[in-house]
Amino acid sequence: PYKVVVNDGTTSVTSSPAATLTVAVSPTITSPVRAGTNFQLSFNTEVGPAYVVDFKTNLTDAVWSHLQTNNGTGSIIPVTTPATGTHRFFRVRLQ
Repeated sequence: PYKVVVNDGTTSVTSSPAATLTVAVSPTITSPVRAGTNFQLSFNTEVGPAYVVDFKTNLTDAVWSHLQTNNGTGSIIPVTTPATGTHRFFRVRLQ
């Protein structure tokens, strides 16, 4: 447990009870597969953070395109998107 102290120069306030620090583990994309006309992937989540799935068609592109955002459930979250004729690179990030 951690104690959090906030001070504005005149008054300070200490957290009570002690604060708990939780660090989320980076998600790993698993089970990527093309299923008919769709592409599917999944990833494990933890309760709390939002998980943002982005993609781009060229790794040299500076900008990622947003695909979807899901709140962590502590379970596996599946993602399905239409398969395209071009390559796609995916990432999952915490928000």
